[in-house]
Amino acid sequence: VVYTTFHHPLCNTNVVTTDNSDWATNCPEYKVTAVQISKSNGPTEFQEWGFPGPTWLHNIGTNSIVATTGTPCFVAPVALPNGATVTSFSIQATDTSTSALAVALRADPYGGAIATEMARAVTTGTANVEQTASDSTIVSPVVTNSTHVYSMDFCMDTSMVFFGAKVTYTHP
Repeated sequence: VVYTTFHHPLCNTNVVTTDNSDWATNCPEYKVTAVQISKSNGPTEFQEWGFPGPTWLHNIGTNSIVATTGTPCFVAPVALPNGATVTSFSIQATDTSTSALAVALRADPYGGAIATEMARAVTTGTANVEQTASDSTIVSPVVTNSTHVYSMDFCMDTSMVFFGAKVTYTHP
């Protein structure tokens, strides 16, 4: 099994897939793409010179994400039980300037339709204060895993530290 991310467009991972796509989602047929693995003669130019975009650091000591250059963006899957009702979405973060960090919880329907922003938690932009921001105004709060996939996404600059997110829900 070979794994790689398909999210960031600069990775160009989609060039290794076939022209075929899933009939329901129009996603590339990457699950059955053949790959050839061979011994490397050394680092590639990409590995040697680094990723040509924003960089970030996972600080193990504080279990946080910190942008080191640019404005990196993140998308993370969120696993929720089918039929659950989302009641709130919250984040924990620190701003080291007066910029605010906004993190969205999304429900993305299968088949290529536009994702619904279920909630958006936004920090106040108060410098050097660890804060919890939350949103309890949930759009389409009932989880339907048969028709949607759930994720959270955000972009941050070098003045922000992201510690984590929490989705609160009730069981069906």
